[in-house]
Amino acid sequence: MVKWGRVLIVLLVIGASLYLGAYGIGLTGIIVLGLLLSIYFRTKAIEADLQDIKRHLGLIKEERPVSNEEIEAELEREMSAGADGKKG
Repeated sequence: MVKWGRVLIVLLVIGASLYLGAYGIGLTGIIVLGLLLSIYFRTKAIEADLQDIKRHLGLIKEERPVSNEEIEAELEREMSAGADGKKG
């Protein structure tokens, strides 16, 4: 059904561009841009839904963000390990 709707829109745009001349070209550009944006946003919504489904099924492991305290502690461990290695 959607494919036939798009075909109908394309035919109407071509007819309008032929009928309206220069204004029809601008109208065609605006309608094409609208169709592309519609497809883009629909694809993004489907992608978000798929991610939600994968997360619900446990197919995606969510990584928690690392806190600043954990980063600082790891750096201090590395620095102390590096200092111990240079002394020995």
